[in-house]
Amino acid sequence: MAEEQFRDVVRAREDVRGDLMRARHRLSKFLLRREVVYPGPGGAWTQTHMTWLARLGFRRRRLDRHRQRLPRRGASAGTAA
Repeated sequence: MAEEQFRDVVRAREDVRGDLMRARHRLSKFLLRREVVYPGPGGAWTQTHMTWLARLGFRRRRLDRHRQRLPRRGASAGTAA
């Protein structure tokens, strides 16, 4: 009984670890697509890196630039927005 409970905890830990790695990968690729690169010092996912991540902000200008590419509401496909 105790052995099965232990295996269950180990499986849960492995699942959580996999989720963490996938989330880190998604965040890294999200930032890379936006040309946001960690300047250092140290490697990724260190305390310094986590502090840098927490301080990141996305300027309104970037959001506005992407919004301009979207078609406006009510605009037909054949007319310029």
